[in-house]
Amino acid sequence: MNNKPKILIADDMEDNLLMMKGMIEDFGYEAILAVDGEEALEKMKENPDVVLLDIIMPKLNGLQVLKHIKEDGNAAYTPVVMLTASDDTKTRVEAAKLGADDFLTKPFDMFELEGRIRNLVKVKAYYDNIKSFNSRLESEVDLKTKELRKALFEIKLANIDTILRLSHLAEYRDTDTGKHNARISEYCAVIAKKIGMNEAETELIKYSSPMHDIGKVGIPDNILLKPGKLTTEEFKIMKTHSDIGSKVLAGSDSEILKTAEEIAETHHEKFDGTGYPFCLKGKNIPLFGRITAIADVFDALVSERIYKPALKKEEALDILEKGKGTHFDPELADAFLSCQEDIDRILRMYSDKKE
Repeated sequence: MNNKPKILIADDMEDNLLMMKGMIEDFGYEAILAVDGEEALEKMKENPDVVLLDIIMPKLNGLQVLKHIKEDGNAAYTPVVMLTASDDTKTRVEAAKLGADDFLTKPFDMFELEGRIRNLVKVKAYYDNIKSFNSRLESEVDLKTKELRKALFEIKLANIDTILRLSHLAEYRDTDTGKHNARISEYCAVIAKKIGMNEAETELIKYSSPMHDIGKVGIPDNILLKPGKLTTEEFKIMKTHSDIGSKVLAGSDSEILKTAEEIAETHHEKFDGTGYPFCLKGKNIPLFGRITAIADVFDALVSERIYKPALKKEEALDILEKGKGTHFDPELADAFLSCQEDIDRILRMYSDKKE
């Protein structure tokens, strides 16, 4: 394998080419020859270490070739020596502006040529080393980034798994809720997408909303599982599940748990201010709380409970329609009501019916 540095010589005079080829090879380098500007650019594909470029050449002159080389992202750092037959200051200035690295006036001294080339070969090797190092560094950074992303993804999956398991606590207490939390999660995501939330926001409500009723773990069984209507005092106790839920979830740095805390506390607020626990009104109710309220009520209506039979989907949707502006945010309710196909899909996917 030939590891000699490569020197591209571009000159339209055959005698000059052959003379310089002999000198270059005597210096211990490999010579690449080009007889005009177009051929010089073509030979740049061989990745020379130094270019000796005559200014006066056919097709493309030396300045045009120099411009192409210095504008090429792959070749821009290749040292270029301009070969001139005179001390034309104007041409040298123009070449310098285009990025020429050095100049040699014909006829040039053999020892001067060797010294210039050896120095520029070192410069090219320096740039190649930097480029190689940067490439390796980018690869390592990319690898570490992928590893970090994988680790973060695994942590995220673990967090979501823990959150979903936590949300099932209330379901195990309330034996009638079945796949209620899974449906709530999907309904909330449908509404979020419909109103234009981005992927991150949609995912956030999808994984935080299942914990809306986590506070029911603190409600006594004789109230939570009561088959009949609750007394005023019992309902007062039942309503405390919002406060219990927010306290259970409070104090976390997790964005999902912070959002779940907000939802647990506000999903029983009503748009007209008659809900609980704070009697918040309209847009003062947090958006995720307003979304979850719609999903929660709809699913409760179409689901069988120990104290009531399940309503048909159409009946439940009619109740949502009538509750716009009183119980529900009208815009969010309209968004949900417009997603009939998604609602049907979720009801089929998470049916409580046993086959």
